Amino acid sequence: MSDPDDWRGRPLADLVQHIITTHHETVRAQLPAFEAAVLGASRGGRLAHLQTAGPRKSAERLVQQFRTETENHLRKEEAVLFPLILDLEARARAGTPAPRYSFGSIGDLIQIMEAEHEVTHHQLERLTELIDRGCAEELPTWTDARQRLAEVIADMAVHTRIEDDMLFPRTIRLESDR
Repeated sequence: MSDPDDWRGRPLADLVQHIITTHHETVRAQLPAFEAAVLGASRGGRLAHLQTAGPRKSAERLVQQFRTETENHLRKEEAVLFPLILDLEARARAGTPAPRYSFGSIGDLIQIMEAEHEVTHHQLERLTELIDRGCAEELPTWTDARQRLAEVIADMAVHTRIEDDMLFPRTIRLESDR
C-alpha cells in the first residue's frame, strides 16, 4: 500500500509502521550505495581530470550532505515525531486530553519536517543536474549513479507524498480536534 488513498481511515500507527519499514528502511539501504556511486563516478573518468573540480566537488559535497541530512531527518521522525503521533492517537482512542508540549504543537514539528522535505527535493534536483552533466560527457561511471539516483527519487517521492499528504494532515486534524 503505497498510495495515500489506501490509508484513509487506517490507524496512524499502521501508517507510521509502513513508512518506517517500507520507506525509511529502503532509503537507509539505498544511501550508502548511492553515495558510493556518485563519489566513484566523480573521481573517475575525464571529469576528475578537468582543470576545474567544480562539478566533481559539487557532486561529492552534495551527495554527502544529502546522505547526512536524510539520515538525520529519518532519525528525527522516528525518535521524536512518530512517537508523539502514536501517543496522540492512543490518547484520542482512550478519550484522554492531548498533552501540552513545551515546543508548541506537533503541527510545529510537522512544518519543520515538511521544510526538510523541500530541501531534500531541491538537493535531488541539483544532484540530477550534476549527474546528468557527467552522463552527458559520456562517462560510463555515471550510469550507475544515475540509476541509483532514480531509485532514491522514486522512493522519496512516494515516501514524502504519504507523509505530506496523508500522515501529517491527519495528525494535524487529530491534534486540533483534541
